[in-house]
Amino acid sequence: MNIRKVTRADIPKVIKLIINILETEFGKEAMAYPQLDIYNLENTYCGPRDAFFIAEKNGILIGTAAIKEDDKENALLRRVFVNPKFRGKGYGKSLVQKAIDFCTKKHFKRIFFRGTTRMDTALFLCKKEGFVEQERLELDDFQIIVCARDITDANGK
Repeated sequence: MNIRKVTRADIPKVIKLIINILETEFGKEAMAYPQLDIYNLENTYCGPRDAFFIAEKNGILIGTAAIKEDDKENALLRRVFVNPKFRGKGYGKSLVQKAIDFCTKKHFKRIFFRGTTRMDTALFLCKKEGFVEQERLELDDFQIIVCARDITDANGK
């Protein structure tokens, strides 16, 4: 498996994967997350402290994870998706670890992840990687769970 930044050639496969998962697994909860960024990946994740990663194996898109700078100290972990055929094999963990490593190198102090209660696998994965639940926001008949993880560099700072 190879994890790398997305290229222009990857974008159609990325859009197809994310939209398919949102439509088949999350229904109306997907509406809580505007999808404009995935149709404009190159501009949305082009900042010096932004990244959109993909995992691939033998040319097959396995999953995605993105980092978007929120402010000088905080980053947002976004678009953590793994192709259903490849779940439970550690690919999601590798993608999240790559995103955390990127945040460490870019000197963020904290990473936030927001997911609905139906995104239990992504939330579980994030919590295993050190994210802690901060709050729950009520929206119609579901909740958005906000989790955060502090970043420390190699010197423990």
